[in-house]
Order: sequence, then structure tokens, then C-alpha cells
Amino acid sequence: MDVNLDKDILFFHEDGLDYGAYLLDPMASIALEKSGIVPVRKEQWDSEDLEECSFWTLVGLPTQFATLSHDRPSLKSHVTVRVMHLPERPGDLLPTKHSRLFARVDFESVAEWERQFDIGGMSGGPVFGTRLPPQGSAYDYRLIGIQSAWDNRENVAMCAAQPFFRALAQMIRGRRDNQRGE
Repeated sequence: MDVNLDKDILFFHEDGLDYGAYLLDPMASIALEKSGIVPVRKEQWDSEDLEECSFWTLVGLPTQFATLSHDRPSLKSHVTVRVMHLPERPGDLLPTKHSRLFARVDFESVAEWERQFDIGGMSGGPVFGTRLPPQGSAYDYRLIGIQSAWDNRENVAMCAAQPFFRALAQMIRGRRDNQRGE
């Protein structure tokens, strides 16, 4: 797979934003969907009912649960942990230019790790919200944010998904319009 850093990747590296987005070409999107990988649809991140999805979970790949190797494939295990919304910024997380959401990690929600584990490596992981209580096997969910920082204790900061993806969609449209005009 050929990757052109200037054409295929959008970087966001500003105070409070530290993200990258890879632009998939149509054939890659089709191949992913045929493999059973489906995108989070606009209805899941651009909804006006986010407050109703108050049961939050962070999904990520902590370095603690990975076997990293330079000469063979690395093995990684994902973790899904409950995080509880905090109305105010915890003191150990510095203020930033761009507003963020904050949450406390509920380490006891991970059955095998009732005590605290190291969430290092989970940055960039999605934070999903579901309605309480969960509705059986089919969850009504929303993408709340993208985890971006933590205070080495139990608190995390995240970029709110809705304004970030709206800005990202606008950048993608602008880039595609420029490419069509060339």
C-alpha cells in the first residue's frame, strides 16, 4: 500500500489537538467493508442526543498488554474500560486552547484488572456512549470523543467527536475539491 504523507494524511497538532486522519481511497473503503469492517456512521457522531448516551466506554490498546517486536508481528490486546464523565477539568490535566471533555477511568470495570492498570498507549482510542441500561444485544451508541491525554492516575481528556469530525469532514471536502480542480 502506497502512502503519500502530503496527500493521504491529515495531521492535527495544536494545543489540545494531537490527531492524524488517513484518507481512504474508494477501493480501500470497499475492501474494508467486504472484510466486515464498517465505519462509524455520521448518525453515531453527529447526533443531538449525546447526553442520553451517558454510559461511556474507552476502547484502546494499552502498551502494558502488548508484546512489541521489531522482527515479527506485534501482539496487542484491546481493553474496553468504563469512563465516567467529569463536569470540570481535573487539576493535573493542563488547560488547552481547544475545549476537551474529561472522564475518570473506572478500573474496576475491567474484570481481570480490578486494580489500576497502566492506560499508556490508549491515546487515540474512541470513547463510545450507550444509553442506560444497555438494550440487550443491540446497542444504541454514539461516538463521544477521541481520548488524547491522561494524568498518569485515573483521569483522561478527550477531543469531543462531533466538532472534530465536522471540521475533519470539511477539510476532506476541501482537499477533494482541490484535487478535482488540479
